Amino acid sequence: VDAIPASIVKAICSIKTSLSAVSKTGRNQHGGYNFASTDDIYAALTRKMGEVGLVMLSLEDQCEVVRLENKDGKTVQWAHLTFAFILATEDATWTDRDAKRTLYIQVTGPQTFQAAQSYAEKAYLRSLFKIPTGDMDLDAMPEAETEEDQAALSGNGKKRKSSAEGKRDGGRSWPAFACCVCCCLL
Repeated sequence: VDAIPASIVKAICSIKTSLSAVSKTGRNQHGGYNFASTDDIYAALTRKMGEVGLVMLSLEDQCEVVRLENKDGKTVQWAHLTFAFILATEDATWTDRDAKRTLYIQVTGPQTFQAAQSYAEKAYLRSLFKIPTGDMDLDAMPEAETEEDQAALSGNGKKRKSSAEGKRDGGRSWPAFACCVCCCLL
């Protein structure tokens, strides 16, 4: 990784000193959990980035669309997208080509690609600025080696469904590698 220019480090640090937790204003209807939306993250950062003269650009590195047949015999499309990011100030530009965000998302229309880009930006910004949202830390979760033991620890006797399993239960067919931008807990 190339050294991060001092003006970019200074801008990031300046923003971090003025950030507080971002509220979770969104509600995932499928999973029943609250989340910090992309707009919540943008609202927390946009003005602060402008004040310190820091710009972030996202670059679509990869977009591969795969056509699959679902259980009803209908064709569905999934996109595998990878985004990289550039940070810039008035006097410097920097990128780490390894700091990418990759996701799979079902193509449901032209808005799919913008949703993917927004989600990748949200994930990158949240990571870059270490924005707290009150998510449960995975270290706080009880550990168990088997799914049955996990169900017993959860207290309801039922194995917790993955988001993909929940979608399948809703009558949709998803590829084995699937996750989508709406189901992640960021």
